[in-house]
Amino acid sequence: MKKLNYMVLSVLMAVVAMFAVNPVNAQDDLPPNAVPGKCYAQCITGDRYETSTEQVLTKEASTRLEVVPAKYETVSQQYVQKEAGSRLEVVPAQFETVTEQVVAQEAYSRLEVVPAKVETATEQVLRKEASSRLEVIPAQMETVSEQYVQQEASSRLEVIPASYETVSEQIVTKEASSRLEVIPAQYETVSEQVVAKEAYSRLEVVPAQFETVTEQYVTKEASSRLEVVPAQWETVTEQVVAKEASTRLEVVPAQYETVTEQVVAAEAYTRLEVIPAKYETVSGEVVSESAGSLQVRPAEFETITEQVVTKEAGTRLEVVPAQYETVTETIQAKGDATRLEVVPAKYETQTEQILVSPATTRWERGRPDPNCLSENPEDCMVMCLVEVPAQYKTVTRQVLVQPATTREVAIPGSSKTITRQVLKSPATVREVAIPAQYGTVTRQVLKTPATVVNVGGGAGGDGGYGSTSTSTKKYTYQRMVQPASVREVAVPAQYKTVSRRVLKTPATVREVAIPAQYKTITRQVMKAPASVREVAIPAQYGTMTREVLRNPASTREVAVPAQYKTVTRQVQKSPASTREVAVPAQYGTVTREVLKNPASTREVAIPAQYGTMTRQIVKTPASTREVAIPAEYQTVTVNRVVNPATTREVSVPAQYKTVTRQVMKNPASTREVAIPAQYGTYTTQTVAAAAQTRTVEVPAQYSTVTKRNLVSVGGRTGWVEVLCERDISYDKIRAVQSALNSRGYNVGSVDGVLGSGTKRQLEKFQQDNGLPVGNLNIPTLKALGVY
Repeated sequence: MKKLNYMVLSVLMAVVAMFAVNPVNAQDDLPPNAVPGKCYAQCITGDRYETSTEQVLTKEASTRLEVVPAKYETVSQQYVQKEAGSRLEVVPAQFETVTEQVVAQEAYSRLEVVPAKVETATEQVLRKEASSRLEVIPAQMETVSEQYVQQEASSRLEVIPASYETVSEQIVTKEASSRLEVIPAQYETVSEQVVAKEAYSRLEVVPAQFETVTEQYVTKEASSRLEVVPAQWETVTEQVVAKEASTRLEVVPAQYETVTEQVVAAEAYTRLEVIPAKYETVSGEVVSESAGSLQVRPAEFETITEQVVTKEAGTRLEVVPAQYETVTETIQAKGDATRLEVVPAKYETQTEQILVSPATTRWERGRPDPNCLSENPEDCMVMCLVEVPAQYKTVTRQVLVQPATTREVAIPGSSKTITRQVLKSPATVREVAIPAQYGTVTRQVLKTPATVVNVGGGAGGDGGYGSTSTSTKKYTYQRMVQPASVREVAVPAQYKTVSRRVLKTPATVREVAIPAQYKTITRQVMKAPASVREVAIPAQYGTMTREVLRNPASTREVAVPAQYKTVTRQVQKSPASTREVAVPAQYGTVTREVLKNPASTREVAIPAQYGTMTRQIVKTPASTREVAIPAEYQTVTVNRVVNPATTREVSVPAQYKTVTRQVMKNPASTREVAIPAQYGTYTTQTVAAAAQTRTVEVPAQYSTVTKRNLVSVGGRTGWVEVLCERDISYDKIRAVQSALNSRGYNVGSVDGVLGSGTKRQLEKFQQDNGLPVGNLNIPTLKALGVY
């Protein structure tokens, strides 16, 4: 800072001395070849850089050990899971349906009367004198609903199911093993000073020229590392008891028989029966022609009921199935094996600094001199030369300390449990008798054939068949002799048949065996042990750029002392070692049911069931009332014979009824069906090729470093044409703002005002493009395309 102040003071003294000694020479510091009407100004330009990209070796190429895992071949073997046997299959008897006709009514003949033809003469005679009769007012009945025992009360045994509690057990799903855990190497931090930048000399005015020399150096030595090939596991499925076998009580329901009994549907009572009045008959005679009539006495039949066989008796064969018992065996599923485990290589980290951008100087405008005698601030402008320090980038690389190695780990074998069924007793057959089925057939048999009799015939007729005479027909009418009266008649009670259920056999309990439940669990068994292979890791190279002096400085030489930097690196304090860490076995939780309370029974009362019966009882007893009966007159029709009656015989065919019954065609039999044995497959693994290691080349790793190279040093420029104040218009400022926005320099709204935001983006555009900075100069306007 003192040096900078000294420089500023020197420049001010030089300017004051120049104006004081030779004021006329101040006119020489004017724009050369100036054109009238144009404006000029002095500006400051920044340093120009070029960006270059280089690669630096961060990790040397090396080799690593890669484990080629052991190869296993799977051997599948079969075992008898269920022995071969045979079962008896019933071939049911075959029946054929035979349809037969039986005589339901025998054939016969009947006599049919051909009536005589008569003509009708109509007369009225007194048939019955007027009288009165007693009319019975029937008793009134009301319906009473009563309950009777339809099913007697009883008790049934209700099963209280067994209570189970859930017991969680742990089973080994993965066997215990041990693994080697690497104890990493311990490092201690050592601080030492290294030359971060060599001493050199710089020139104050004419900077030294440098050329870039690129060379490669080893940042990390080649090495090899062991790559672990993890162990392979296969899934083994086995059965464990999830719920123990137990017994449950099964209710044998009570048996009921149907009892039929009679109950009173309507109570006995008495009704009044009218004794009708007695009449005497008064006869008169009417002369009419009449003929004897033929009357047919129909044939008499009697009904005979017979039973016929609808399905003959037979037998059926019932199969008693074979019984099996379960046998459990243990087999070896996998033998002992070993796996290779990789001990990885050890590396140490080294850090270096690479020059990214060299040191330079740039001009900066200072504050005007407060002691300036001129009123124009441009006459007192102060320019300061500022030093820009060099920029460095830290590159970290790894160096191999100890190569990777392998070690062998033993893996124990495993076994597997298989379950198979063995025939305990073969299947048998037993014969069950099936009774014959009968059907009832009712038919009619002729008892007395039909006959014809001659009825009637007047006086003078012989009464024979077909006689005709002129006769006197008597007419009668009735005259009351004794009036009607009432007598009480006992009406017996009516009974109704009801069916109800009576307990025949009470409910009982029988014990039913409930088989144990099994649950399938899946666990992992090692299929191939882990092994190690060596993989080659190639050395890593980095590109380092350093400066070599090409041309010495031409002015005075200023000694720049060497710069030292504190570098922290890690030094191995104790080498890496291994320790054996016990890996606990893994357990899976299996939930199964264990009998907590055995099944028991309790007696539950079943209430009696009642049915509703409706019967009638006398509400109001019967009584009588006298009803007037008017006299009845009868119209007497006198028949005169036109044609005498005759008879003809009509044949009535016998009636048949179709009876269908089943007749055995083929009796039931059995056939033996062979049941093949069931086989289960289990697999075992054997080592086909042992695990080995191979070396794999690991290429070097590089890091990309971006450097900035100084192309030209900025500073105060000569006179540059600028836009005059009269030419700075609203439209010109808007054009500049639009051009900056289109090039990605966001000035905000295009308002035609040269505000702080527009000035800031304009200066950024000038610095990015190496243009004069600080005003609206013509090169800037041309670069924006607005001039």
